Amino acid sequence: MFSVPSGYVVNPVSGRGWAPDGVQPDIQVSPAQAFETAYRLALEHVLTLGSQGRRALVADEARGALDRS
Repeated sequence: MFSVPSGYVVNPVSGRGWAPDGVQPDIQVSPAQAFETAYRLALEHVLTLGSQGRRALVADEARGALDRS
């Protein structure tokens, strides 16, 4: 028994599939900077969630990590 694909994923905006090009990132950075950029963006997002109550400690840690970078 074998299986043959019968479907093809197409981007409704471009009309093309993403298989030949892969998924393009929202933010273009060099591979060497990818981790640092993602980490910084994650820390900045944490700070948008507020810093009251239980989130105070996490927000303080995020601020400290951003200051060190």
